[in-house]
Amino acid sequence: MLNRQKILIISHGHPRIIPGGGENAAYNLFKELRRQEDCDVIFLAYNAYGNSVHLLTYDQKNRTSFETYTNDGSEIILTGGKFDYFIFSQLNTRLVCDEFRYFLESFAPTIVHFHHYLYVGLECIREVRKYSQNIPIIMTLHDYQAICPHYGQMVKTSEYKLCYKSNPVDCHKCFPQKTPEDFQLRELYIKSFFNLVDLFIAPSQFLLERYVDWGLAREKIIYLGHGQPKVTLVTSGSLAISEGRTRFSYFGQLNMFKGILVVLESIEKLTKEIRKNISLDIYGANLELQPESFQNKFSELLNKTKDCVHYMGPYKPEELPKLMANVDWVIVSSIWWENAPLVIEEAFSHKRPVICSNIGGMAEKVEHEKSGLHFEVGNPIALAECITRAATSEGLWEKLSQGIAERLTIQEVADKTHKFYLELQEKRSSGLSEKM
Repeated sequence: MLNRQKILIISHGHPRIIPGGGENAAYNLFKELRRQEDCDVIFLAYNAYGNSVHLLTYDQKNRTSFETYTNDGSEIILTGGKFDYFIFSQLNTRLVCDEFRYFLESFAPTIVHFHHYLYVGLECIREVRKYSQNIPIIMTLHDYQAICPHYGQMVKTSEYKLCYKSNPVDCHKCFPQKTPEDFQLRELYIKSFFNLVDLFIAPSQFLLERYVDWGLAREKIIYLGHGQPKVTLVTSGSLAISEGRTRFSYFGQLNMFKGILVVLESIEKLTKEIRKNISLDIYGANLELQPESFQNKFSELLNKTKDCVHYMGPYKPEELPKLMANVDWVIVSSIWWENAPLVIEEAFSHKRPVICSNIGGMAEKVEHEKSGLHFEVGNPIALAECITRAATSEGLWEKLSQGIAERLTIQEVADKTHKFYLELQEKRSSGLSEKM
């Protein structure tokens, strides 16, 4: 057994360049594994913005797509390439076959852990296996992109209705420019790369079952939550204008699928008396990347609710404890299934109850009437009723806050993940020995 591990974690983005839950989960694991004495860890993340940072010259003669992001070289940004979003193919063969291969040879990892294949390309999975038969390949699944070509949301392209199971005929209805045969081939193509993965990690049981239903072998996928860094709990006082718990917040991406428009529409439907006594702070990122129609609707609703809604813009992870000190309730309003939203774990780590849509990974993480409240997905009237109840029901906040169970820590996740690495190494090593 190897005494020292050289771990490569690959993500579709760096949270300090493009904030996101999956990016943060990958980065938190990277930071925690670096604390382990027997681990050398590199975090490789794609930079969708394409702006240059510090050049890392793996290729002395030609410019490389790999650039350093930290002085110690432990964080590396991948730029460039040409990507096919339908089959997640990296069309720049030089990037995969030459530069990525040279990167593998330079670092010589003993473990490769993909936290996504978006932008980097599924071909990188095969390149790892071509590089070495000894290296276990692990993949954490953050969404349903392999199953659903509609951004992995599993909602219909028309009217955003929920999709319960993919099949080529229904996918063709969402994307009429593609034939049912195109979707059959897409599935076969993706699974040809997934077959090279030793272990899949699902951060929610809901997502795990979706992928087993899609065709992943149950013995190759396990459930393990993301885990959170340990935090110092902050006190939560009440607003001066009310004795109740009347401060609501939304944290996360600003797009159609996250349901922020549902939140604003629900505030618009509240009575004047309730609106006079509550506040909603919106901490959201990437509004400027959304379609103009979405931005316009967001601005329109924001203007209609400006008496009690405040758009605060994006936030940094290190700012969260201070922000949570001014929050009573966290709203998670996604209109898609979600997987394991980090914002729920962050809220629970600070003992803040969550009001969330009643589907998927959200409903799994938040126990209705125990650690939070559920409302009918996409229904602003139902959400308005939850907000009214939360703001006016004496003792409800205390009951739900006390009902939040202890959370899985990132230290525990790192320890369990490291154990999986060692077990897979031993299994792959013994398997190769039997073939010789």
